[in-house]
Amino acid sequence: MFIPLPNGTTSFWRTEPDELDNHRSSKSLPDSCDIVVIGAGYAGVSVVHHILGRGNGKATPSILILEARQACSGATGRNGGHMKPDPYNSISRLAGEHGIEAASEVAEFEARHVTAIKDLIDHEGIKCDYVLTKAMDVQLSADHCKAMKAQYDRLTDGGCRPTQETEYVEKKDAVIGAQGCFVYAAGHMWPYKFVLHLLRRALDSGHVNLQTHTPVTSVVRSMKNHGSHPWIVTTPRGSAAARKIVYATNGYTPSLLPQFADVIVPVRGTCSRIVVPKHSTAPRLNNTYTICWNSWDYDYLVPRGDGSIIVGGARSSFVHQIGDWYNIIDDGHVLESAAKYFEN
Repeated sequence: MFIPLPNGTTSFWRTEPDELDNHRSSKSLPDSCDIVVIGAGYAGVSVVHHILGRGNGKATPSILILEARQACSGATGRNGGHMKPDPYNSISRLAGEHGIEAASEVAEFEARHVTAIKDLIDHEGIKCDYVLTKAMDVQLSADHCKAMKAQYDRLTDGGCRPTQETEYVEKKDAVIGAQGCFVYAAGHMWPYKFVLHLLRRALDSGHVNLQTHTPVTSVVRSMKNHGSHPWIVTTPRGSAAARKIVYATNGYTPSLLPQFADVIVPVRGTCSRIVVPKHSTAPRLNNTYTICWNSWDYDYLVPRGDGSIIVGGARSSFVHQIGDWYNIIDDGHVLESAAKYFEN
């Protein structure tokens, strides 16, 4: 069973733990609630935020959030903090499989997040270091760059607005060996602080119960008459009956919904924080960069206001050892090959 391991490594985003990190709203689980949300990362907390903000005149539902470890300790608290849509790459594949209209809808959905998240942060006054910037996808392979440009042209000609708003630059002198570069709107932030702010706001509503260190081991339909609460959610600390279940469980989903085992597979990615030496006079990055070495290998750089850089990728160092990263939930250690890659 894929349950988050208790000994995950501590990411940079979790070096300033919030007072809600190990929060439990009550000593025991409530017997029942309207909605159980499994997972307290981007997806789970965002769903709760929108449910509480509906204001449709109906009674606000009672919500139980169950998190296997600390709040926001899964993928949300371990990624690069990059708010980066895809206006031309995977969108092109979608266009080939499902048509330009469907691909444009997905591209629009992704692109809207960049400003929508900023609007939410400004409205809520969330202190999470959000920066609205430009993403620079630098292509180092001439063949791959040519293929990406052809996809870009087809999407642009087909009327995909996010692609039309993406600028293609023939050469990018700032990166040695660059064959071309795609430039578009993006953002970056401190994801843990963003999620914990929304989590605190949800708890302040009085309608939400948060239980950390409470992994869900099963969700089943009740064999007894539970009326409008047909789902029984079981944890090592007891069970709760619910009307509805929200699975915000990312790569752990097949553990509770085995029918998704072939389509939702946990994989490991790697990123690091590189600190610039004090008194360094090196110029700072003004945008985020993705360095595309070829069709499958890339690294990304996300500059922070303190001068440090979040660097992710290192794919070439571990991708051929499939047992190290594919169908793996162990986040208790760093991939040694990736660590050496970043060090060099």
